[in-house]
Amino acid sequence: MTAWKLQFYLWLLSLSLSLGSPAMTEEVFVRVESDGLSSDTYKMYDESHALIIGVADYENPSWPHLSAVKAEVDMVRTELERQNIDTSTVLNPSSSELLTTIKQFLLKKRKRNSRLIVYFAGHGYSDSQLTGYILGRDAPPEEDDDFISTVLSMEDVSAWARKSKVKHILLVFNSCFSGAIFASRSKSDGPLPRLFLNDLDRDGRAVITAGNETDQVPDNLVFAQAFVSGLQGDADRNGDGVVTGRELGSWVRDVIFESPGNNQTPFVGDLGLIYRAGDILFPTGTVRDEHVLPVALNPDGRSGPRVAALRSLGSAYDSEASVFSGIDIVYYSKIADRESVRSALDNAEVTYTETRAGLPDKFRVNAIACGPDVPVEAITKLALTLIEQGVPIRGLIRFRRPAEKPMRLELLTLTENGAGEVPLSSPQLTREQLRSITECPSYLTN
Repeated sequence: MTAWKLQFYLWLLSLSLSLGSPAMTEEVFVRVESDGLSSDTYKMYDESHALIIGVADYENPSWPHLSAVKAEVDMVRTELERQNIDTSTVLNPSSSELLTTIKQFLLKKRKRNSRLIVYFAGHGYSDSQLTGYILGRDAPPEEDDDFISTVLSMEDVSAWARKSKVKHILLVFNSCFSGAIFASRSKSDGPLPRLFLNDLDRDGRAVITAGNETDQVPDNLVFAQAFVSGLQGDADRNGDGVVTGRELGSWVRDVIFESPGNNQTPFVGDLGLIYRAGDILFPTGTVRDEHVLPVALNPDGRSGPRVAALRSLGSAYDSEASVFSGIDIVYYSKIADRESVRSALDNAEVTYTETRAGLPDKFRVNAIACGPDVPVEAITKLALTLIEQGVPIRGLIRFRRPAEKPMRLELLTLTENGAGEVPLSSPQLTREQLRSITECPSYLTN
């Protein structure tokens, strides 16, 4: 079947502006052209809504006043309203008001073709299990017996966002310990040169936070300024006329990294692997007919899991990492080895996704799972990369149903028995063993 050649661009309907009245929300369309022979119009969004919450004036002195929050809320609201997004602002809500406001906003019945943005600025907290929380103005001291029952768990926010029926949601949190809130993070080297149109329209739940699960976030406007400048076009690094949620997160992260005196690590990710295809979109301005965004359509028209995976993968950073190009690498994260595995992958410039593991956090990664379609060079390279950074790889194992996980490698924990109570403790695989494999083995241990 002949592959389609597609181009699309975003443009905004501004009838209400031409009538002189402020637009509450607007429709966003996509134009798809097929080999220049025909043109179809698809409505990307029927409506767009944003909820901006700022908590600055905490009642208990355990939580200091945040002087930058008011200006931050005004700055973000102004930019979103400039983009004709229907915006609601809530200042200094109580704990119960915070819960009710976010829950109702995310779960309100809306058209499927909607995009939602939740932006929170205020204090956050992370417990010993690295579960994240955000705090209303009446939050008690951390040592108070009622503290956890008072603050809002990010697990709840995640659940509401997953339950929502709208197409795209962006969650943004400028608070301490905010990176502890979500299950999956993506490491990418920037925008893809091509977008997959038949995946772009899938459900997406993008996440941007000011820091990771252990970071104290400063009381300043650096994060908000990066967020706003990114929406205005600075995050559109490939110049295609649109900023995606992942592009925006990457831009904010880079600005924070380059800020003088920075000691925080922003989180960019999503709410799990099923949301890795769809992504929220923001036009950077008026996109003229001659300014088009190239997209790719799976040639046979299908949009299976492989296409979804490709949507969220970046290209390799360098020639050594190019062996991983097009391969979906997933790390099932646990507290015990999170920093060592992240360090190994980041130092090797490997693009990966991190998601939570079902096994206890005290367990460590000790194995790589693969399928027969993954090049053996990638399996060997990944195992050696981890071993050289002190992460022991004790086993290689093939997926039980490899067709369901095409071109994928998983970093996980093997256990001694089916009960999953004792991690595999056999000697790690040697470099010679790894270099001698010719395919993904059914089961290889010592």
